[in-house]
Amino acid sequence: MNGVTASKRQSTAWWLVLACLTFTGVGAGMGMGVGTGLGGCTVDFTGPGSDCGDGVIQADETCDDANTATGDGCGASCEVEDGWTCAGEPSVCETACGDDVARGTEACDGNDLRSLSCEQLGLGDGDLACDVACFFDTTGCDLQAVCGNGAVESSEECDGENLAGATCERLGLAAGALDCTDGCEYDVTDCSGAATCGNTAIEYPEMCDGANMGGYECADFGFYSGFLVCLPDCDGFDESGCTGGCGDSTVNGPEACDNTDLGGQDCTDHGFYSGVLACEANCASFDSSGCTGECGDGVANGPEDCDGADLGGQACTDQGHFGGDLACLASCTFDESACHLTPRIVINEVAHGWPDTVELLNLSAVDVNLQGWSVEAHDMVANFPHLQLLYLPFYLLEAGQRVLLVDEMNGTGGAPTVSIATSTIQYHVNIQWSGGLVPGAAGLLDDDGDAVDFVRWGEPQFLPPPGTSWADTPTLLLGQSADDVGLSRVPDGGDTDTAADFCVALVTDTQPNGPCMDPLAGATVLITEIDIGSPDRLELYNAGPGAVDLVGWTVTFYDDDGPETGGSSLPSFVLAAGDYVEVVEGIPSGSPTVVSGGQIRIHAIAWSVPDPGGCGLVDPAGNGRDFVRWGVSNALPWGADLFTDQPTFAPAPGSTTTLGRMNLTDTNTAADWCIQDPTPGASNGPCT
Repeated sequence: MNGVTASKRQSTAWWLVLACLTFTGVGAGMGMGVGTGLGGCTVDFTGPGSDCGDGVIQADETCDDANTATGDGCGASCEVEDGWTCAGEPSVCETACGDDVARGTEACDGNDLRSLSCEQLGLGDGDLACDVACFFDTTGCDLQAVCGNGAVESSEECDGENLAGATCERLGLAAGALDCTDGCEYDVTDCSGAATCGNTAIEYPEMCDGANMGGYECADFGFYSGFLVCLPDCDGFDESGCTGGCGDSTVNGPEACDNTDLGGQDCTDHGFYSGVLACEANCASFDSSGCTGECGDGVANGPEDCDGADLGGQACTDQGHFGGDLACLASCTFDESACHLTPRIVINEVAHGWPDTVELLNLSAVDVNLQGWSVEAHDMVANFPHLQLLYLPFYLLEAGQRVLLVDEMNGTGGAPTVSIATSTIQYHVNIQWSGGLVPGAAGLLDDDGDAVDFVRWGEPQFLPPPGTSWADTPTLLLGQSADDVGLSRVPDGGDTDTAADFCVALVTDTQPNGPCMDPLAGATVLITEIDIGSPDRLELYNAGPGAVDLVGWTVTFYDDDGPETGGSSLPSFVLAAGDYVEVVEGIPSGSPTVVSGGQIRIHAIAWSVPDPGGCGLVDPAGNGRDFVRWGVSNALPWGADLFTDQPTFAPAPGSTTTLGRMNLTDTNTAADWCIQDPTPGASNGPCT
């Protein structure tokens, strides 16, 4: 870069004319005819006046550039114009190219194009821009200047006979004939008073003169510092004294980088792990397209633990946890908040019968040694809450596996017996769960005594151990006493510490849980007769349209001479539609059985005359299906069943009479019942 010559001089001269046309309103509507005449332009190229304009700052003058022209920094009254700075005698005035305000001889400045466009410059459509030296950049216009077409376009000073309204006098020269060269520059050969290079006054066609740079400095030519010098012929600039610029492969000035000089930075300084960093052509920013690997690219690399869904093959167990869902944070480190910090062992199944059992399931992703863990078995003894604590021996419960804890009816104590082959731990003590309506609960504690899981049934006498919860009313669950029916965790269900986790299902002992039992919504089984005698008995009738297997159904007993409560789960007995069956007390021990004659034999029923009492019927899903009470009884219906009357409305049966349902109606009131003669296993007779 050694001097600004004709092209920049042409732009300067063109701009003097163009600016004049714009300022006087001529240029706004010129279109393709721009440059055909100066119209009302009043740029004064004449010499200085007698006072202001003599090149000497006097009185109240703030500048004197040896002329009284406006728009060159020093106005007609020798005052410094806005956006200019002036110094010396005669004053040299400069604009601030790069401040986004086009002033003085600047054709443009940044985005300030003086409201001009390619079309207004005669160059068709396209995008007009401004270069760093505040001259128009017309490379984005559809048309480019064509010297010789008679139209003054873009950087042309003139074109053929079209002098754009200029004269020798208006160019600051003396009289004469102005002409145009074949290169579309002014030819001032025939003008008198030609420019005198070396008088420090910039006269056409000079770009500068001596120390007068016409406002130009190194920054106008892409440099950051140094000294600009005027060429000896005043036709351009010598930039050799300027230093620092984009492209010199040295980071200086405002540059972020310059070619291969990256200022010591590499891809790692920009969030990447490897690759080749480069510099953008404008030296203002880096080109990281050659860098590879960063947090957020979805690939675990570099120092990352993870990235998005890419966990690098890791899981919660690899972080020392017991399972759960490992995730990734935005920082590309593991999110372990959903990992299980403690083993996830749940009570999976509870069965009440002979024997009582508790099944544990390991939901953790790792094996867990159960030694030191314990099970709380809550039950009722003589109507009072009772607690047994069963400590677990060494047993490595594998991930996803089950173990069955089994009691012993007449056990004599001692250490439990472990069978790996059958996945059981046999305790030599009796858990006193009674099934039916007798409440109970089971809790699980880890080897530190911290609560892990809990389930309860019947009434809410039993509270969960600290650290777990059980928010539901426990009557939603039915304690079963049949060997083949129990409380089972719902298949594929979670552990919400609510009754919704469990349902009544067939016992599966160390095998995957079976489906919840059908609540028998269409079954209608009624209590039709109560006989308090020797033996006590009740009669059931199938009023529904189809046969019902009574396995898992429970009859409940209430006697207010105590008070005593009890119940018994019924064995498998298919009761056909429209049929009756007697349920009779009388067996001393063992499971309820079916005997000849179509009777179901159960344990003792504690009814007595003339004590008040009650009887209920509950289906295998824990729903109350029927209920009756007599005398002044405190007995309450179970589950969803209702009995709205005060119990005094139902008479207490005598030893030779029964309490019978009339006409098989069921309004859940005492009006359904009356005193009758016994009719075991058959339809009821009339009221007596």
